[in-house]
Amino acid sequence: MRLFLVVFLLLSVPCQAIVLTISESQLNMAIKPFFPITKSFEGISATFSEPRIVLDALDDTVEIAVTIRAQQGAEYLLAKGKLEGTLEYDGTDQVLHIEEPGLTELDVIENHMQQADEPIRVLRQTIGKRLPVIILIDFNELNIEYLQMTPKEIDITPRGLMVTF
Repeated sequence: MRLFLVVFLLLSVPCQAIVLTISESQLNMAIKPFFPITKSFEGISATFSEPRIVLDALDDTVEIAVTIRAQQGAEYLLAKGKLEGTLEYDGTDQVLHIEEPGLTELDVIENHMQQADEPIRVLRQTIGKRLPVIILIDFNELNIEYLQMTPKEIDITPRGLMVTF
């Protein structure tokens, strides 16, 4: 009778979800191997480096603050910028990434170009739309058994990125 009662209680208790919270600093360490990103457009080479993730729980957004070096021949400029895109989970590859990251802010901090208007225009209009997917977390790399499951929910919270399995 006791065994039946224990089995009944175990079966009647709902399973708890497994929640993994990943802080901004942990995400920042995870994206470093994917930078710098260099793209060339219309004779301008732009390198995005020094990524820093900014999670905004109120707006439910993930931004990546970057340093941008745009070079045309021997001339260059340095800028600070922000990349923003859609947070997506790829169940096939088991990665959480930012899809179609685009440049949302651009502030020139050093200008060593005679005519910087054209490179700035190219940065604002062209490069932001064509950056590759930025991987935030590769769950295969974490090598934790329950992380092989597909997340049920991914939320941006004040404590970090909360992934529920």
